Amino acid sequence: WKSFRSITNFVDLVIINRQLMDPQTYISYHQQWLSHIPYESLTFLTIDPVPIAASDIRDRIQLYQDVSHLLPPEIHTYVNRHHLYEGIPK
Repeated sequence: WKSFRSITNFVDLVIINRQLMDPQTYISYHQQWLSHIPYESLTFLTIDPVPIAASDIRDRIQLYQDVSHLLPPEIHTYVNRHHLYEGIPK
């Protein structure tokens, strides 16, 4: 992201931990990206792994394949309503 270091001037970050690392291990592992961010600006959430990557969903949308079974209904509606990811070149 362009100017990623300044993003915490505007928002707090939520980090979705898909690798089941504790927050301190995660911060240590990603030291170069997170060292400048105050710890209180970070919120860590752990979720069950999702068996598909976002890039796979975007690829399917570009091919006009149904992804309704891969997304929560609200997200699917939003993506369709705003024609997100349609016709984006790779």
